[in-house]
Amino acid sequence: MSRTDPRSTVVKSTSSWASYRPPASGGARKGQGKTLRRIEPVPVFVISVVFYASLLIVVLMAGIVLWQIASAAGLVSHFENFLTTLGFGLVIFHGLPLLAGSAGVGLVLAVLGAATNLLLVVVYNLVASLVGGVRLELGEH
Repeated sequence: MSRTDPRSTVVKSTSSWASYRPPASGGARKGQGKTLRRIEPVPVFVISVVFYASLLIVVLMAGIVLWQIASAAGLVSHFENFLTTLGFGLVIFHGLPLLAGSAGVGLVLAVLGAATNLLLVVVYNLVASLVGGVRLELGEH
């Protein structure tokens, strides 16, 4: 009694080799996929808010560090003098109002980004309900 390797199964057929398909293994067959028919809007909104808030904090912190470096190097005062010589009158940059304005603009952009992501998820769900979704092929590397 000899043992045979299940991977070396020979399929006897009268048709050509082009129609040969190897036997299915125990796992998922290669080429099987999943269809993404719906995305839940609330988790997408929460993840978007967290992402954009984190991005805003990183950008504001980088701006604070760069402002301190530029101020210590004298670049801010040189730029103020340059704008004054161009004829803009007396130009003085105040750091805290600039930071507050940047934070306000960043907050508005974060809210708009999260709202846009939420809108896109709702539109995707509506379109996917009409056309059946997007087929994702999950395979091995």
